[in-house]
Amino acid sequence: MINIQIDEKKPEFYGSSGLHLYSVKSEKSNNNRTILIDEKNKGITLYKQYDSILAFLSNEIDLYPSNDHEGRIETYPVYGNPKYMRFLNPIQNDMQEVDFYGYLDASDVRGVSEFLDGNALDEEQGIRTFYDTLSERVKEHLDMCLGDEAIPELVHYFKTLVQFFRQASNARNEVIIIANG
Repeated sequence: MINIQIDEKKPEFYGSSGLHLYSVKSEKSNNNRTILIDEKNKGITLYKQYDSILAFLSNEIDLYPSNDHEGRIETYPVYGNPKYMRFLNPIQNDMQEVDFYGYLDASDVRGVSEFLDGNALDEEQGIRTFYDTLSERVKEHLDMCLGDEAIPELVHYFKTLVQFFRQASNARNEVIIIANG
């Protein structure tokens, strides 16, 4: 079981609309992990752009959390590793509505970091090269969601995402993914 609790001293972005990723360390006891998310945890927010980021990485649209993407590391930055979903045990201590989208252990975090770095997704040229491999349907979706500025928008979000995963990987941290209304 992975017990997750959000401290009274809320982490950055908590309560803001969108998808938020937090770099965390768990305490292990027997077969259980306990994670406390508080103001000290490094976090990033993908706001409402997580759908575009997921479409870009997976070359699919309308992808939802499920076991269908188990082993597809390109979906992990948004949905986590689905093999952990049944083990997530949120301990809610307030009435704030929070959806736990996913969890990545330290080896998943390292894999995501290597995938993002390997595709140079923190650089405009890497984004353009990756974009050129996408299906026309996904490109149209991204253009509709992000407008004429799709590439600059993706560069902005991916610089932050790549840096976040690089730092979490170097610290051998895990990642919790939550969403607020």
